[in-house]
Amino acid sequence: MTGTDPFECADEGRFRRLVDTLDHAVVWEFDETLGAYTFVSQHSLLVLGYECQEWQQDAKFFERRVHPDDWPKLVELFAKLRRGEKSDLRCEHRCLRADGTIFWVHTGVHFEEYRGHNLFRGVTIDVNHLKTAEEQQRIAREQAERLAKARD
Repeated sequence: MTGTDPFECADEGRFRRLVDTLDHAVVWEFDETLGAYTFVSQHSLLVLGYECQEWQQDAKFFERRVHPDDWPKLVELFAKLRRGEKSDLRCEHRCLRADGTIFWVHTGVHFEEYRGHNLFRGVTIDVNHLKTAEEQQRIAREQAERLAKARD
């Protein structure tokens, strides 16, 4: 933002208000050129249990909260974006909340070069309730299959 265009300022304010209403998602921007998060929505506290300023003080914030078994999947996602194979990618992975609980999220990331900066713009959405329901459904299906086999 240059600060000289009043519409640009209004648009940024409108954008911030919009993303801060997404209570199950964290919207973020990582400037790879600066090696820093330049924007993190307020709901980082609700989703992960961390204030948005904590992201901005640690360039590896997200990396440190992704489950170690899932980190290689995200490394490959970011590499594909950097190589220009895609401009938008997404994946499901586990994260670690501030209270130590592990939960599932869906992260979508867009990559672009803008004014000499390599920017990753993402949204990380809490999908733990969906993963829990999927697991319960899988268990119920397996039990039904076992009962059907036993009956036959």
